[in-house]
Amino acid sequence: MASSKPSKREKSLHFKLSLIRHGVTVENQLGIYQGQLDTKLAQEGVIQSKRLSLAIADIHYSQIICSPLERTRDTARYALSQNKYKEEIRMDGRLMERSFGSWEGKKFTETAGVPRIGGEKWNDVTSRVKSFLKDVYLSVAQKCEISRERASTDVPHILVITHGGVIATLLRYFKDDYKLHILPASAKMIENTSITSFMLEISTDKNPKLLSVECLLDRDIEHLKGSIVSHI
Repeated sequence: MASSKPSKREKSLHFKLSLIRHGVTVENQLGIYQGQLDTKLAQEGVIQSKRLSLAIADIHYSQIICSPLERTRDTARYALSQNKYKEEIRMDGRLMERSFGSWEGKKFTETAGVPRIGGEKWNDVTSRVKSFLKDVYLSVAQKCEISRERASTDVPHILVITHGGVIATLLRYFKDDYKLHILPASAKMIENTSITSFMLEISTDKNPKLLSVECLLDRDIEHLKGSIVSHI
């Protein structure tokens, strides 16, 4: 009697993907388009990132990947100051904020009715973000193939420190393509230093694919509650 084919779940593995938006900048506070301008954290953004460091101090990350812009790099530096992660943080340009072309550096109110010159369409951002995500899960699949002795409870955990536009793009992708039950980004703002975590399932065949997405934490800002003074 021929044996039945293995089920999809017998040929899959899981990993966690956590997304953190950078701390607040002066441009955020003033309502200015930043896009890919290399802006700095405001003092409030530094405090937010230090608060975040307490929330993620004991989390074990397999890999940390960051947008190369200064506001994300500084968020990573402060937020990971209590964490035991010792590997090099990898920079990836695909994690940069959407380019707003001629609008960058201008207030939202100044661009009302003004045509934008240059910059990216949302489809452009979606393409590079999906390319990044695919490289992440292909890397996870490859490492798990090499390390077959990995304990079944040892789920890889990838941390990404990036921008609101990138996180919103992933939320839309997961919601539309994987029927993820989650509020769209427009319905629940992506706060600075918020944490969003997913459990992703990928196939382990010759050409790994993303099979399913489960939301574990949705734009959480619990670490921002309480006294500011205690976190300075």
